[in-house]
Formats: sequence, C-alpha cells, structure tokens
Amino acid sequence: MYLVIRDRPFNPSLFLLIRIILSFAIGALVAAVPGFLGVTLNGPGVAIRAGGGIAAFALTFFFSPGTITSLQPPAGQLSMDPLKVIDFRTLAAPRKTEEERRASQMAVTFPIVFRN
Repeated sequence: MYLVIRDRPFNPSLFLLIRIILSFAIGALVAAVPGFLGVTLNGPGVAIRAGGGIAAFALTFFFSPGTITSLQPPAGQLSMDPLKVIDFRTLAAPRKTEEERRASQMAVTFPIVFRN
C-alpha cells in the first residue's frame, strides 16, 4: 500500500523488485489452485518450458508491461477539434414536472476529440 500512496516515481531497481515479488505472489496463488498450467515459450535466444506456479511466475515476470515515464502528454503536440455539438441536460429525473426540471441543476456535455 505504501508504494501506491508514495509521491515519488519508481526507479528501475524498485520496479524490478516489485515485478519479482508480484510474480512470486501470482505463482503461489496459481500453485494453490487445483489444475495445471503449462507454458512453452520459444523465441530468438529464449526457450522457457514450465508448469504450474512456475509457469505463472514466468508469464507474469516476462510479459509484464514496462514503466510509464510520464503521465503528462508531450507539450505542444496535441490539438483539439472544434466543437460541433453542445448538449444541455437537466439533472432531474424524467418523472418530475416541467417546472421542477427547469428549476433543477443543468449539465452541459460536449464531445472532445484530441488529435496527436
């Protein structure tokens, strides 16, 4: 839980440690479930054949996504399309009278499309 609420980015060694711990946890979980999981991976320079919890460890460790370096879009590369439709809706229920609907709060919705 600490890793979720901390306010610092992950460095590569911490990310590797988290991948190893979570892969072990998934492997232990799969090992406790009845049944059998078999994995055979053949690639250029890599051959993995595993079963059960070790197969789950191999899948989650080798196929987990990489780190995200930034959550912010690159500056100056996004453009917004011009607005074509604006929709005004009341927040009142449909069964309310017309006067109650006019007196209730309004919501403005409009589609936004970003092009990269």
